[in-house]
Amino acid sequence: MFFFLFDLIEMLLRCLGELIFIVIDCTIAFFKKIFLAPFLIYFWIKRKLVLICKTISNVLAQLNRIEALLLAFSSAASIEFYTIIEGKKEKVVEMFLKQTEQLPLAIEVKDAKGNAAKVDGAPQWSTSNADVGTLAVSEDGFSAVFTPGAVIGQTVIQVLVDADLGEGVKQILGTLDLEVVSGEAVSVAIIAGAPQPF
Repeated sequence: MFFFLFDLIEMLLRCLGELIFIVIDCTIAFFKKIFLAPFLIYFWIKRKLVLICKTISNVLAQLNRIEALLLAFSSAASIEFYTIIEGKKEKVVEMFLKQTEQLPLAIEVKDAKGNAAKVDGAPQWSTSNADVGTLAVSEDGFSAVFTPGAVIGQTVIQVLVDADLGEGVKQILGTLDLEVVSGEAVSVAIIAGAPQPF
């Protein structure tokens, strides 16, 4: 009888001990969920944001590559002339230049939408009247300096580019009307006629 009671008590104590451990484990798990859940959610969100940022960066890099390719293959449609006026880069379509001055020029090649476009080879410069002035062209062909000659008057500066980046040729011509005028007066010449009686 006593052994039976002892066995029963021992079994109850064991059950109670196991129950206590179960309660403790459940309590710990509960508090872990309560206190750790925000941290787990925070790290999960942070990880997702990092992945999103990396994806966006990759997409932007791809878009930049696509834009570069589009710009490289955009078809040139026009040539714009620029010079430096009072220290500022100004677009010009016609110019008046004193015979005592030089004119630095630069060009930009644009496509139909006004974006920068590439050309095949170096641009070719020329002037319609070499007596009015001559051109000193840079090595890359995108700038030049006009120097007036001994004759004043009008001339047209022309730049020819090849807009076809392949084996073909598509010529685009840009022109700038230029008039060379006399410089400031520095002397007065008196011309005498034949003497006449009075």
